[in-house]
Amino acid sequence: MKKALILCLTILTIINCCSIVFALDDANAGNFVGSIAGNDINPLALWVCPVNSSHSGVRYEYINSSSHRICCYECNTTIRNSMSHTWSVSSPNCTTAKYCVYCDYHVPGGEATGHDVYPTSPSEYVAYSGTLHVHICKNSNCPSLEQNGGPGYLTDQPRGAHIFGVAYYDNYRNYLDGKWYHDKYKDCLYCDYTDYVDNICCSIQDERCPGGCD
Repeated sequence: MKKALILCLTILTIINCCSIVFALDDANAGNFVGSIAGNDINPLALWVCPVNSSHSGVRYEYINSSSHRICCYECNTTIRNSMSHTWSVSSPNCTTAKYCVYCDYHVPGGEATGHDVYPTSPSEYVAYSGTLHVHICKNSNCPSLEQNGGPGYLTDQPRGAHIFGVAYYDNYRNYLDGKWYHDKYKDCLYCDYTDYVDNICCSIQDERCPGGCD
C-alpha cells in the first residue's frame, strides 16, 4: 500500500512538472517579441532542450510562410516541430515591414511603404498648433497618427515655430456695445495659420468705414 501511494505521488509530480513547462511555453511566447530573431541565440528563451536541460538558447528555423520550428541553439535538437509566425504588424505601414519577430521571415511584398510626406516642399508646412508648424504623412495607417493620443507629425521632417508677417486689420464688425471695431490678425509666412492679435475701435463708427482705418 505504501509503495502504491509513493508511486501515485511520483506520477502526479511528473504530470505537474510537465504542465508547468507547457504553460510557460504558452504564457511566455510574447517575451520573444522584439528580440533578435533568426538562427541566433535568444537569451530570453524558456524552452528546455530535451537532450540536455543545461543547454541555453534556441534557434527559430523557417519552415514555410506560416510557421517555423524551434531548436536547441547548442545541439540543434528540435524542441517544437511547428509554431505559427508572430508578425511584426498585421499589414506593412510607413516604417515597419511585415515579418516574423521570431525567425525573421519577411513576407514578399510586405516591405515598409515609406511616408507620403505633405507638404512635399521642405520650406512649406501645415499648422499643427498655435506655436508649431510641421510636415505630416497622408497614409491612413502611419504610426505618426497615434502620437500624443491624436493627430501627430513626422519628427524626421523639418518643423518649427510660426514666423509671422506684418499684422493687418480685417473683419469690420459691430460689437454688442454698439461700436464698430476692426479685428487685427497676422499670418504665418510658411503655413496656413492665422493668429488673432487684437482689435481697435473704428474712428468713423458706421457702415461707411472702408476698412483699415483707425
